[in-house]
Amino acid sequence: MGSMSFAQSDSVTIKLLYFDLNTFYLKPKVSGETQSRNFKSIHVADMRPDTNRIGIYSFGFKPSTREVKTKQPFSVAIQSALEEKLLSPNGTREILIVLKHCWITQGVGPISPANEKEYRYGINLSIRLKADVYISVQNLWRPLLRIDTTSYSPGDPNEWAERKFNELLTGFAQQLNKYSTVDVTNRKGFSLDSIEHSNASAFTAPAFVTTLLKKGVYKSYSEFRNNSPSISDYEIKREGNFSILYLREKNGNTYYSNNIWGFCDNNQVYVNIALNYFPLFRDGNAFYVYGSDRLEKRTSSLPLIIPFAGYAGHVDFERKKITVDGFRIFVVDLEKGTRY
Repeated sequence: MGSMSFAQSDSVTIKLLYFDLNTFYLKPKVSGETQSRNFKSIHVADMRPDTNRIGIYSFGFKPSTREVKTKQPFSVAIQSALEEKLLSPNGTREILIVLKHCWITQGVGPISPANEKEYRYGINLSIRLKADVYISVQNLWRPLLRIDTTSYSPGDPNEWAERKFNELLTGFAQQLNKYSTVDVTNRKGFSLDSIEHSNASAFTAPAFVTTLLKKGVYKSYSEFRNNSPSISDYEIKREGNFSILYLREKNGNTYYSNNIWGFCDNNQVYVNIALNYFPLFRDGNAFYVYGSDRLEKRTSSLPLIIPFAGYAGHVDFERKKITVDGFRIFVVDLEKGTRY
C-alpha cells in the first residue's frame, strides 16, 4: 500500500476545461399573448458565471455530451423574445433584467409509475432560471421582482430542452406582465453602474481572482471560495486500485470523513460528489466537475478519488471492483457550492 503525505502550504492552478462538444442551438420564444403591454423598452444584462452557454447534458443510449447555446448572445436572444410579446408603442415603463443564472442539465430519477408499487427510472430534464428585474423610476433602477425557479421534467433533454425552456420563459414573461403596473417609487433606487458592480462582486472571492490555490482540505465551500483550506495535514493512500483521502490527527492517526467539500493536492482540485472526489475545472467565472453521482462501489465504502479521464472518453476501472455510470459535466453553484 503506497501513500502520499501532505503538510505543506504550496499552491496549484485550477486547470481550464476546454469544451469540444456538439452544440444544440436553442431558440428562445414566448408563447401566447399578453393581456396588456405596458413596457416601452426592455434591457437584458447577462451576469451569469458562464456567458458562453446555457447548459450541458448527455443523451442517447450510448451517451453523447452536448452543450446548449443560442446563435445570438444569450442576453440578445432573451431580450428579443420578450420584446416581441411585451413591448408597445404606447408603453410607459422601462425594465432592466439582470440574468444571474440559467442552466439546462439532466439527472436520473423516477419519471412515471410503471405500476402501483414501482417507478420507472430515466432521464429528468432540469432547467434553472434566476434573474433580478428592475424598473426605471426617476432616473434610477428600482427592484420590481426576483425570479429563482427550477423546472423538472421527464424526458430526454435532446427532445425536450427547447420546449421546456420556452415554457419557463413564457411563465417569466407572464410574471413581468403581471407586475408591470406595480408602484415601486418608494423602493431604493440604483444606478446601472452600481447594479453591475454589485453583480460582478460575486466573482471577486479569492478563488476567482487568484491564479494559485493553496493545498489542503476544504471542509466547506466557503473555505474553497476564500482559498483558505482548514486542514493542511492529510494523506492520500493507494489501496488496491483506489486512492483514498485520509485526514491526520495530532497524534498521527489517520481517518476519513464524508463531511468534506473538496481538497487540493499537488496537481488538481477535487470536489466531493456523492461521497467520491472528482476533478474541478474552470471556464471563465464558472467551475465544473467531471464526475458521477451514480458511482457504485462494490468492495469499498470509502470515498474514492477519481482521476480525470477526458470528458469525451470513458473511465477504465476493473469492472469487478467498481462500476462507473452516469459520468457527466456538473456545474458548481457559486452561491452555495452545490453541484448539479
